[in-house]
Amino acid sequence: MNQYTIKREFELVGQEPYGGNNVKVHFLPAGPDSGIVFTTKDGNVSASLGNASQYKFSVLLKEGAAGVLHVEHLLATLYAYGIDNLRVNIERQPSRSFSLLEYMGASAFCEVVPNFEGKTYGLCEKLDDNAEQQDASRTVLTLDRQVGDLAKDRLTFEPFREHGLYIEATTDYPILGRQIVGINLDSETYKKEIARSRPYAKHVAKLPSQLLSLLAAIANPSFGIGHGFDPDTNVLLPIYLQKDMKRGQSLYPEGDEPARHTIMDRLGALALLPGRLDGVKVTARFSGHANDIAVLNRIVSRFFYS
Repeated sequence: MNQYTIKREFELVGQEPYGGNNVKVHFLPAGPDSGIVFTTKDGNVSASLGNASQYKFSVLLKEGAAGVLHVEHLLATLYAYGIDNLRVNIERQPSRSFSLLEYMGASAFCEVVPNFEGKTYGLCEKLDDNAEQQDASRTVLTLDRQVGDLAKDRLTFEPFREHGLYIEATTDYPILGRQIVGINLDSETYKKEIARSRPYAKHVAKLPSQLLSLLAAIANPSFGIGHGFDPDTNVLLPIYLQKDMKRGQSLYPEGDEPARHTIMDRLGALALLPGRLDGVKVTARFSGHANDIAVLNRIVSRFFYS
């Protein structure tokens, strides 16, 4: 099983969620054994478990002075498409408020990956038919026994009867109820079943939309006054009433978007492993970013490497 990069470089522009700054992201091929490396004005950050932590409900990668936040959705998509090696240049196009914060020395310490998906398939479409095989073997991770307790642990791993990765996620929210989604991971299934799923904003109070937008704009002042959350494209606001269920079915008629997005988040963590899972089933029940990173750091030595 060989490593892959991309054939053709490309660029995407999106709005980051915390301060609403536009961000230009340039994707470039990288050589064998390079891994996924983010390039910022402060230096490079490798996508690895050792550099990962949970911050502001997202995954932060930090290496030296350089930091990149909100990487999980991008990494999940690269993992689904089998991309092992890539250089990702992050360039913020600062808003006036962020520029002022920079001048005052009060701006955020990290760059932020913007939102690409939602109603469209932004990154997926750029990766379609764009993988290039490299002359180097991929590190494969396998298991011969279950890791974790299915009855009580939020993230478990076990051998699976087929090659590749099977991942299953369970969520349980008021009105929506318990939802379970599972997929055999490949790029086509990911694009169709997972890629457009939005984060479920379960902590957001039931308030008028204008007030919610105002509160979001000032919630992360070090990133600037503004935000990049759009309930029509990149965030699913909580379903408080049965009559609101249609809103939760706008992208996936089954109404199980939160469980689908849980798979995306978990894949973003699995992409930080030092190899690709094969013949493994991952079961996620109410896991979050901090738990993902802690569990993976604890069990990484339990895999067989080949």
